[in-house]
Amino acid sequence: MKVFITLILQIICSLIFAQQFATSIYLQSFKNGKDTLEIGYGPNATRGVDVTYGEMNLIGSNLSNKFRAFIVDPSIIHQSTFLLKKQIVNTYAGWVENATLGIIVPFDSLPVTVSWNKSLFDNPERNFSLITDWTMGGWFDSGTHTFKANLKEVESVQISKTVSNYMLTNGGHSQAMYIFYIAFAKQENIIMANKIVNYESNIGIYPNPASEYINFTNIADKAINRINVFNTKGQLVESVIGRAAKINCSSWSNGLYIIQFEQNATSTYSKILIKK
Repeated sequence: MKVFITLILQIICSLIFAQQFATSIYLQSFKNGKDTLEIGYGPNATRGVDVTYGEMNLIGSNLSNKFRAFIVDPSIIHQSTFLLKKQIVNTYAGWVENATLGIIVPFDSLPVTVSWNKSLFDNPERNFSLITDWTMGGWFDSGTHTFKANLKEVESVQISKTVSNYMLTNGGHSQAMYIFYIAFAKQENIIMANKIVNYESNIGIYPNPASEYINFTNIADKAINRINVFNTKGQLVESVIGRAAKINCSSWSNGLYIIQFEQNATSTYSKILIKK
């Protein structure tokens, strides 16, 4: 009986801790200033200050003049209610900006190099995570930005000298800063938000809406390894190895679906509506 209870507890603990993740990011200023921040996600975390996760609010503290980076509330672009060196957020299902961290560095310290362990982001739970300075309020893969990178593909980015976009006021002292963002995301976050990365307009899909079959054109010359189809809940409903001229969709329910064209290093996406 004790063995059985121990086994159950181990399974419960593994399920709980499998949803937690934390790592460090490293910041290096061209003036030789260095700093480290700890970021991650957990099932009970919030985008506020969570003492249970070891987060400490430094706003109002007497901060030294040395190079310091801080985590701020990304939903309050001009003035955060906290300054953190560590923040764990909750990767809510759906829109990826729910799991976004705002990070500020002193503007006069730019350029600044930000680096991390990219191998940690190969995990399916976070393999769509990215870093960018594209302002929240629009999808990170569109619009104007100085830099954008997927955390699993590169190990660092450099924030170039540009225009200050954040004013930090702390203890009556104001300082020009630069804000950028790290967003934790997995494929389901992207799909459920209906935000399509690298939309492949060269592959024709018809009819749309479809009821019996989905046909593809201009696909023969594409280096496609697999075609996956997801519903808006992020569930895989069809997977075809290699290229295919058409897919039978007669058993699918009505609704919107996302078609993923897997290639060697990247994927492209399209939408299809099933209506019978």
